[in-house]
Amino acid sequence: MEKANDSLTPSGPAPLLDTTAVAKILGVKNHRSLEQWRFRGKGDKNGGVDCHGLRWIRVGSLVRYRAEDVERFIAGDRPARKKRR
Repeated sequence: MEKANDSLTPSGPAPLLDTTAVAKILGVKNHRSLEQWRFRGKGDKNGGVDCHGLRWIRVGSLVRYRAEDVERFIAGDRPARKKRR
């Protein structure tokens, strides 16, 4: 009997998700919120971590999220954020 996989990541290479898909998964009202999170986070031209701890990468000119990173974010496994003064 095969075990059901509730993961966003099927077996094989992890899929890359676009901003709209991640916003829908997270229940964020507008994908522009994720753009603002990235803007306030840390990163460079190749990717980084947004202000809430969600990792993203750049593929050419496109921003993508690894499904495994989205799963970690949902599970609460995030890097500690520095407190603002």
